[in-house]
Amino acid sequence: MKRWILTGGIACGKSMVLNSLHQQKGIRTFSSDLAVHELLDEDRVRTAILDRFGAEVFGLDGKVDRRKLGKQVFGENEARLWLENLIHPLVFDRLESDAAAAESMAEVHLFVAEIPLHYEVKSPVGADRVVAVLCSPERQLQRLMSHRGLTRDKSESILRVQMPILEKATHADVVIWNDGSPEAVQRQVELLIAQIAHDGN
Repeated sequence: MKRWILTGGIACGKSMVLNSLHQQKGIRTFSSDLAVHELLDEDRVRTAILDRFGAEVFGLDGKVDRRKLGKQVFGENEARLWLENLIHPLVFDRLESDAAAAESMAEVHLFVAEIPLHYEVKSPVGADRVVAVLCSPERQLQRLMSHRGLTRDKSESILRVQMPILEKATHADVVIWNDGSPEAVQRQVELLIAQIAHDGN
């Protein structure tokens, strides 16, 4: 079984690409974003976040409100690093567990793990290939402000702590460029899937 990492910039469309790959026969996927969602519901994580940030990052249902938490940590290096040190080891443990399960399935020939900050956090996950979903910084800003309701200053502070888009492109084995329509991205994904079938990867 081959192992790939899917990474890229924020608001570049990683989830869309991961979902397309997930639908393919013989491919198993892992979403770090989904793992974080689930981990934020675990008592040990909720307690640690409550102790660090207080009740203001929780919703009325008693669950961590990711939007409120994000406002606390994005652009605040100390808070962001604290949260990453809490969450990332737990995410990587889940990833390795899922990869081991996929390895035991005869029908699975490719395991794709979505790791948004693969380069920034120097993730310990090995891979046969790294695929980066990228778009222009201008498009990132536009999407962060229009889709997530963030201010321009907050959006720019998020981008400043991530590796520049062009630098990510130089490190990746494959780049999917998402400045255009969803259809244009899907065509690139279809070409990637065709390559997987051709190479036997």
